[in-house]
Amino acid sequence: MMKLKTNDLTYNTFAAAASAIVALALVLAALDPAMGKKTCAFDLSETAFYCSPPKSVIPLPATGECHAQGLAITDKYVFATCVERGEKKALLYRYERPEGFPAAGSKLEAPKVLDLTRDSMYHPSGIDVDETGTLWVASAHYRPIGAKSEMMAIDPESLRVKSSFIVSDHLGAVAAMGDKIVAFNWDARQAYVLSRDGTVIDKAPSPSAIAYQDCVGYNEESIICSGPEKGDGKTVAAVDFLTFDPTYKKRWLFERKVTAYHLEVNLGREGFTKLDKDLVFLPEDFPKASLYVYPPESKCD
Repeated sequence: MMKLKTNDLTYNTFAAAASAIVALALVLAALDPAMGKKTCAFDLSETAFYCSPPKSVIPLPATGECHAQGLAITDKYVFATCVERGEKKALLYRYERPEGFPAAGSKLEAPKVLDLTRDSMYHPSGIDVDETGTLWVASAHYRPIGAKSEMMAIDPESLRVKSSFIVSDHLGAVAAMGDKIVAFNWDARQAYVLSRDGTVIDKAPSPSAIAYQDCVGYNEESIICSGPEKGDGKTVAAVDFLTFDPTYKKRWLFERKVTAYHLEVNLGREGFTKLDKDLVFLPEDFPKASLYVYPPESKCD
């Protein structure tokens, strides 16, 4: 892999911006007592800024052009969703997880493919896996207004759709939060909390202006989400910790934990997940898609 040249001034500028964000979060917490009600036991390091280069870049082989959407990783598999805009198809790729993954040099073979298209709903969401191993993903109309989505529970071994339900909105980022499913609509303006049978438990404005692209469940009341954020003329990936509290009038408590930056790639563009303490991003489209893996010891030196 080509070694990227670093620019101390660029890193120092972004590191200062990241420090300012953390300071602002602390000020907001002091102003809003509800923000201090819960302490997030986040198992990433307190490093506020992840920088280029990552510890590994792992290609995801696939044929044809497909716009990447979501990412999930289990002990056995790597899952990715994408949309074939020309063919109007929503696809799920399942890769066998190789030994040693996600170390540099990990090689994935061609995936098994599941067509997630549901009539005219062909925009797949982000994807997450619940504690039973079930995959959760939606396929939606490719528009922000007047859209519907079919949320599907998928068996990871057979790739069979076990159950599904319809939501009258475009669902994008998805996370399994305990026995509930969280889904954000187009540009993550609204956050849905859903039961596994599709009952809307809660719907509230997102606590952040970030258009979350992909999320991962953390525990029974918290999720981690990523999306693009512009600053200093560059785009970085904002990685946020969100806690659902139905007793809080705004429903969601927000905490910025990490900002990730790559010199050549917009990490916040699409797929994201957490693997142990690593952050993993899927920012590029197929057939050139790769996973960018960042360990918690990444720093902006």
